Order: sequence, then C-alpha cells, then structure tokens
Amino acid sequence: MRTPAHLLRTLRALARRVVTIDEQVSALRHEQQDARSDAAARALAAQEHRDALAGRATEENARIAADLTALRAQVGQAQRDARLAARRASLRGPTLRVVMLVHNPSAWGSLDAVHTLMSAAEDIDVTIVTIGSHQGGLGDLRGEDAAHEAMVARGVPHLRCPEDRDPIDLLHVLDPDIVFRQSQWDADIDPRLGSEELGAFRTCLVPYEPLNTIHNPDAGDTLDTGVDSEFHHRAWLVFTPRFAYERAVAVGRRAGAQYRAVGHPKADALRAAVPAWPLAGDAPRIVVSTHHSLSDTWNNFGLLDRVRDDLLAWARSGDQEFVWSPHPYLLPFVHSGRAKISQEDLRAWRAQWDALGNTASALSSDYPALLAACDVVVTDGISMLLEAQVVGKPVVFLERDEHVPFNEAGRRMLAGVHTARGVPEAQALVTALVRDGDPLREVQQQVVTDLFGPPGAAERIVAAIREQARRDGWRPQPGSHS
Repeated sequence: MRTPAHLLRTLRALARRVVTIDEQVSALRHEQQDARSDAAARALAAQEHRDALAGRATEENARIAADLTALRAQVGQAQRDARLAARRASLRGPTLRVVMLVHNPSAWGSLDAVHTLMSAAEDIDVTIVTIGSHQGGLGDLRGEDAAHEAMVARGVPHLRCPEDRDPIDLLHVLDPDIVFRQSQWDADIDPRLGSEELGAFRTCLVPYEPLNTIHNPDAGDTLDTGVDSEFHHRAWLVFTPRFAYERAVAVGRRAGAQYRAVGHPKADALRAAVPAWPLAGDAPRIVVSTHHSLSDTWNNFGLLDRVRDDLLAWARSGDQEFVWSPHPYLLPFVHSGRAKISQEDLRAWRAQWDALGNTASALSSDYPALLAACDVVVTDGISMLLEAQVVGKPVVFLERDEHVPFNEAGRRMLAGVHTARGVPEAQALVTALVRDGDPLREVQQQVVTDLFGPPGAAERIVAAIREQARRDGWRPQPGSHS
C-alpha cells in the first residue's frame, strides 16, 4: 500500500511532466507562429515584388501607348503633308482631270448637266466611276451593279469599281486633279473613300439634295453638319444655293471659303423634266412620295407606317390615279430592321396597292418625270416639298408632329406648301386643288426664285472650277474654252 509520501512524490512528478508538456506545446506554438510570420512576410514581399513589376509594366505600357499615339500623329501629319504636296504638285497639265464617283443613281440629276458640259469641253477630261455604298453605314457595301445599270440605261460612259476592289487604287491610276463625291456623309460611302482618305485630291461636292431645309445637329466643333460636315470642311469646292452658302459663312469652320453660291443643277433638271406616267387613265394624277425616316431617332418625317391603310382607302375610292414614289433609301431602311414597319408588312401593303388598278409603284430614279406628269404631289417630306414646287406642282405636306425643325430656307419653302394633319385632310385638299387650281402658284414661283436663283447652275459650277484651278496654278492650253 502506497504511503502518502509516495503519493505526494508521484503527484509532484506528474506536475513536472505537465509543466514540461506545456513548455513543449508553447514552444511548438511559437515555432508555428514564427513560421506563419515568416510565410506572411515572404508572401508580402512576393506581393510587393509583383506590385512593383505590375507598376513598372503599367508605366511601360503607358509609355509605349504614348509613343504609339505620338507616332500615329506624326504618321498622320506626314500623310497630310504628302497629300498636300501631291495636291500642290498637280494641275501641271493643260487638261483638268476629273473623276465623279457615283453610288446613288437617283441623285444623278445633281451632276448630269455638269458632266455633260465637262464632256464637251476641250480642257477637261471627266471620268465616271460607279461604286458601292451603305446608307448610314448599314450592312455591307452594295449597289455598284445598280449604279452601273443606271449609267448604262442613261448612255453615260463609265468605269466600274465593284465592292471587292480598292477604289483608291483606281484613283491613283486615274490620277485625277479633282474628285466629285455624291454624298457629304462619310457613313454613306465606302470607308476607303472617306473624307480623310480623299485628302490627296481636290474634292468637290454638289449636294444630292437641291437644298438642305431642316436643322442639322452639331457634332464636336461642327455647329451645323448640314453645311460643315467633315467632307464639307475638307472639300476644295462646295456648290450650293445662296441660303446654304450664307449658313456656311456664318457657322462653318472655314467661314464658307470653299463654298460657291451657284444655285443647283438638280433644280434646272427638274425644270426640264419630260413628263412620263405609268398609268393609262385620264383621272387626276397624284404622286405619293414617302420619306425613309420611319423611326423616332432620326429627323422623324416618315409617316408610311401610320398612314398606309388610309392611303389604300383613298386609292380605293377610284377618283384619282396614284403612283407611290418612295425615297430611294426607304426600302433599304426597312430592310435594316430599324424602321417602324417590317419588310413583311410593307410587302403586303404594296401588293394591295399595286393590285388596285388605278395605282402603281415607281422605284426607279427617274421621279422627275412623274412630277412633271402629275397634278398634285402628296408627301411627308423632305426634299420633295421643294422639288415639287420647282416643277410647278401643288404640294400637300402630310406633316408628322415629331419631325426636327425647319431651318430658315425650310421656313421659306413652306410658304408654297399646303399642310395636312392626316390623309382625310390631304384628300380634301387634293380634291380642291384639282378642281380650283393652286392659290399658291405665284408664291411657289417666288419661293423657287428666292432659293435657287436663275437657271444655269451647271455652267456656273464649271466656270468656278476653272477659275479656282487657275488660282491654284493651272495653265490651260491657249485657245481652250477657259
């Protein structure tokens, strides 16, 4: 039997063992803590190293980006200098070499008379080149074949540049002194023929529309894109009626220095249009022209999506003959899927329209012949409000409330227009105009005179080109027309 003394010795031994174990556990804990601290320190050092490397990489990337930006600027400036030098080095021959880029056959009336005069001149060598386009930048380039076919139909000699060929390469081969482009909007054009890309050439513009009559938005340092788009700004010469010239002087970045107030050849072409009508009846003839802005995000004139059923009901009355003449870009805009009417709905509506017997659709570019042949024009805008007046026809404006405002020229234009708030009101106006004549006829004549001046715009354009070319160093052959 163990004595108390023995038990006490045993307890003391156990206590010493517990203390030893505690000391060992504490030592292990310290070792673990030290290990963790070392690992954390190593991780922190590694992270700091990575951060330092990332910082240096960011700084290096920023430096490289800055160098690339500076290099691009230097290359861009060198290209501009080269283009300017090339431009200044041209005009050395006795003949002006002119290229007209044609992508929009419906706007050929703006260049037709100019081309005719140049073709007959001994001191000008003019070449037409048909190209593709994409209105508003939508979709792939297309339409060169249609432009080619339109030129063939008109008997206009031309070269072709299909969409899969580089038009700049062709221009370099042709080596023109002057290049006409049909549209001031780069978004409509092959990007290889953009405003900057044509910088090596003297570019000219006869706008496809006779006169811009609506307010255009500003863009960056451009106060009015209607007269100071990038193409306007870079152009050698821009030919417009007086109102556009005065606007360019007032707000253009070059104060209108490149503008010449000459009227517009399309107004002269409209005046000379030969009547043609696709229907054989003897009822009053109505042209229904519809704009392509069938959305809420543009200039908002288009109404076909809202009034198509009312137009059908009117045509079914059988009192008049109707030709639907849509804006050239209406069908492509509907095809893009951005319009307020679908392709299926438009096809269904047109099928009903064309089946009535007293109706037709005119999708060709020769709408001036329709205007010359009709009795009244009904339209939701925009240029048709003015072009109908040039031809001397009464015009009824189916007005959409949300459209962008008219500018000063547009407000002057409206003096010769009858406005309707719907198809029933337009129908009543047309009936009265056919029966009683147009009380605004003399007003229209004054509007056209105020906005376009006298005929002869093409002659004034060719004369202005010769004059500016001489200022730039051109020396025509003695005895030539110039």
